[in-house]
Amino acid sequence: MKIRAVVLVIFLVPMCALAAKGSDLLKLCESADPTSRQHCEIYVRGVVQGGLAMQPGLASPTSLLSICVPADVSGPEGRLIFVDYANKNPQDLYLWDAGLVLLAFSAAFPCQSAE
Repeated sequence: MKIRAVVLVIFLVPMCALAAKGSDLLKLCESADPTSRQHCEIYVRGVVQGGLAMQPGLASPTSLLSICVPADVSGPEGRLIFVDYANKNPQDLYLWDAGLVLLAFSAAFPCQSAE
């Protein structure tokens, strides 16, 4: 029984760390530490790719939160897109970090209608 509890804690603690506010992610992304910035880049890319994979409707101009990211956007560019959006919208930093990433990419790469 004790082993199960320890294993559960080992898996839940990192998951709780991921459920952070936008302000927490911004600190990571603006860090002087290159490893922290790389973690930010990986997280941002994962949120965007995961969001698009789980919700294909995001890549539609009719979606309330449309995101059409060009394939050549690099990890560092993604980090800068998030940092720029977060700094220009400090009132949103209380939001869940993944939600704020999606808002940043929606603002940077909205889908265009085929008119």
